Amino acid sequence: MTVPTVCPHCGRGLLTDPGSDPPRTDRDSHEEPTAAPPAEPATGGPEQAEQGDSGPSRSDSIALGHGTEEPIALPFHIDLGAGPPSSLSGRRPAEADPAARDPRSKENEEEDDDGLEGRRSAWPVALLASYASAMTLACGWLWWSGHRGRAEGGRPDLSWSAGIDALGAEGSLGADAGQRDGESIVVERPEPIGEGLRVALGESLEVGALELTPLDVSSGPVELSRTRVDGKPERRREPGEALRLRLRLRNTSDEVVFAPLDEAFVREPDRRLPETFIEDRSGTRLYAFRLPVASEWGIVGQEFRALRPGESLETIVVSDSTGCNHLKGPLTWRIRVRTAPEETAVVGVAFGAEEIGGRREAGGTSTETSGGE
Repeated sequence: MTVPTVCPHCGRGLLTDPGSDPPRTDRDSHEEPTAAPPAEPATGGPEQAEQGDSGPSRSDSIALGHGTEEPIALPFHIDLGAGPPSSLSGRRPAEADPAARDPRSKENEEEDDDGLEGRRSAWPVALLASYASAMTLACGWLWWSGHRGRAEGGRPDLSWSAGIDALGAEGSLGADAGQRDGESIVVERPEPIGEGLRVALGESLEVGALELTPLDVSSGPVELSRTRVDGKPERRREPGEALRLRLRLRNTSDEVVFAPLDEAFVREPDRRLPETFIEDRSGTRLYAFRLPVASEWGIVGQEFRALRPGESLETIVVSDSTGCNHLKGPLTWRIRVRTAPEETAVVGVAFGAEEIGGRREAGGTSTETSGGE
């Protein structure tokens, strides 16, 4: 009788007779074996699959041996019509293509791509629609608010005079609709001159660590200077006549350093009045020269240097170049100075209109000058 076996060399199925010679392999003649009816597919677990991949088991060697021993049934079924196992051939079967396995997957991917592009293109439209809706609501609210105010207020028709609305129903001034309404501001009142902080020309006043001596008042044109980008100096002369107050400032301390004069004290600040100005008996004022605090231009002869202990300097304070001739009677030049680190004071220099253009020395002797220094 014949028994189906597996060739240990090539893995092919063979039919052997236990009483005859050993089965020949491909190395001998490699005769084609007689086809056997196909066996049922193996239904064993992973253990049987591992045994099939690793070659013939111990029971196979008994069946292939010589002698008259009874053949032992193989622990697995052999399909003689199938090719060699993947483990014996050294190659793993190719995995099936997901697209070939499921033709609908490719269509689903295309639909997903189309949906993603649609969502991306919808974002700008959504933003534009939201913006348009917001603007429409804002315009509607403004129109409704103005219409309700006119309907409920019961105010008379507005009449215009110099750009200012007429008195309202409650007697209050209306809104300023003039062309220069932005130039109208409310400013703080100037700080008054303190007691004992007035000094005449030629006299000295000591406040804190500062000794201040006003030397003279003169009139003349204002000359400005700056340093250009290429490093060269540039000068220009402003039209008109301005008043110049010449001061001597000295640091009387032994341990502090400070700058008595500051650009913010004697120049034109933003959105507020200068703190330095000339005032006559009638209250008419002549403010400081119209030069911004942070301007690149500087007034020739005006210094803002810091003083070390015992140092002194001479500098000038300049008024505006218009309105000098309208001042009458006794005059007071109001100046804010720094008297110590983080300390300031407002002092008043008293002089008369007849002293403009003259210089009074500290001893009281007066000498005539032409235009000042």
